[in-house]
Amino acid sequence: MKTSQNNSMKNFKNKFKIASTNKVVLSICLIGIVLALLIYYFSKNLTYPIIVISISVGVSIAFYFYTNKKEKQEKDFDSETYKDVVKSYLEYLLSGMSPNQSMEQVTCEIRASLIKDDINKFLEDGNQEEFISSSFYKGGETRKELSSLIFSSLQLDTVDDKFIDDLYSLYLKYEKETTSSIKLKPIFELLLLIIYLLLFSYYIICSIRAI
Repeated sequence: MKTSQNNSMKNFKNKFKIASTNKVVLSICLIGIVLALLIYYFSKNLTYPIIVISISVGVSIAFYFYTNKKEKQEKDFDSETYKDVVKSYLEYLLSGMSPNQSMEQVTCEIRASLIKDDINKFLEDGNQEEFISSSFYKGGETRKELSSLIFSSLQLDTVDDKFIDDLYSLYLKYEKETTSSIKLKPIFELLLLIIYLLLFSYYIICSIRAI
């Protein structure tokens, strides 16, 4: 129950971030269009409205990419830290250490992060629910599978070759997913929205000229 509540809260926060960014972008475009219409209404000159609309479009695009770049950097840092943990964990298991010894050694080496804090907390108190709902599990299905596999190994004194193979296969799958190219769908959606707003503002200006 607690795990599902935490996951719901994380999904809500992500959706709220996206909605907030979209609202700001839309607001900048709308403000630009309103100003352009007012300027044209009083000046009857198309030059200034076009400049205002161009500036508002430029600012909205810059804000959109800045926000997405910042979020991507945060995700990249989290993914890279997670990959470092799994990779080091595998190396220590292959060296003959037990799962718990391997994870303790890993936490001594990785960078300060929520992932490191969550692992240390679990190693100290062994709270399974908190570990499953922690940032270690935050991500897609592959990461959850990988985390579940690691979690199950921490309950054992030793692991066999099959476990090592399964863990390595999932690690490669996760690495491939997190190093894939940037998704272009949100960018196209933004551009289509801006084009629509520009066409709409042009229609309004033409309507005013015809009056």
